[in-house]
Amino acid sequence: MIRRPPRSTPSNSSAASDVYKRQALHLVKAMTSLWGGRLSDLWGRKPVLIGGWLLYSLVYVGFALMKGVWVPWLLFVLYGCFFGATEGTARALVAELVQPERRGAAFGVLGTVEGALLIPASLLTGWLWDLTGSAAAPLMLSGGLSALAAFWLGLTISSGRR
Repeated sequence: MIRRPPRSTPSNSSAASDVYKRQALHLVKAMTSLWGGRLSDLWGRKPVLIGGWLLYSLVYVGFALMKGVWVPWLLFVLYGCFFGATEGTARALVAELVQPERRGAAFGVLGTVEGALLIPASLLTGWLWDLTGSAAAPLMLSGGLSALAAFWLGLTISSGRR
């Protein structure tokens, strides 16, 4: 999944506005992280991750189809909710799935995989954007892959708690 929020299109946004949208994203992320952690404690890791990844899908499809000046603001706020719900929850799931003496290495692998996958994801995004002349194609692909990942998680991984 592409983890970097897309820039708003030049026709409906300024560079300063994009900075404020990113600030809103990070503010919402900080405000919802505790909430996301509490939900994952209450409902279990998988439901919160699946819901978060489906929210990610909706946000990215929304970025691909957005019209109007206010829509990017709403999408960035929802994107912050995605981060707040999933970042801590994914780490909690790793902690549950791995033996205590191997957790540090497991978190290192998680960080390595997340970081390493950003390179081909960014290259694919640029290639699709160049090929189609539009940001919509990579955004739709990213949204689709996130929905597929949520479906896969629902079928395969079982956490130690729920």
